[in-house]
Amino acid sequence: VALDIEFYRELPETAPQHRLNAIKRYQDSHIIKRPDASNMRKAFEDACQGFLYHDDSQIVDGYTKKRFAKSGESGYTIARLRTVEL
Repeated sequence: VALDIEFYRELPETAPQHRLNAIKRYQDSHIIKRPDASNMRKAFEDACQGFLYHDDSQIVDGYTKKRFAKSGESGYTIARLRTVEL
């Protein structure tokens, strides 16, 4: 299977609040603070084991994104599980 995961974290209080261009640039930027994307992915894979797939060793493809959510939104995660043709 392939597992695509997108993590969206809530904007920090230090993010720009009033200038739309500054807010947009901040939201589009990559988060370079902990936890790193690989650790977030591993925790997500482990949590889904036995629920979405039998074992996380079945995951052979996929991507991970870590971004900020839009202003005013709480953090959330989007996951897509796909079959991989052999």
